[in-house]
Amino acid sequence: MNITENILEDLKVIPVDQQELYVKSVAEIYRSLTDLLLQKNPA
Repeated sequence: MNITENILEDLKVIPVDQQELYVKSVAEIYRSLTDLLLQKNPA
């Protein structure tokens, strides 16, 4: 996850519309990872 955090840090210097595009592009990855974690560790 450190790579993603580094990218997010770098995104702070680009225009907001490009930041939003990046966030939208990785949102599904985070949802998938969250689903996997919840399947392994149900509440």
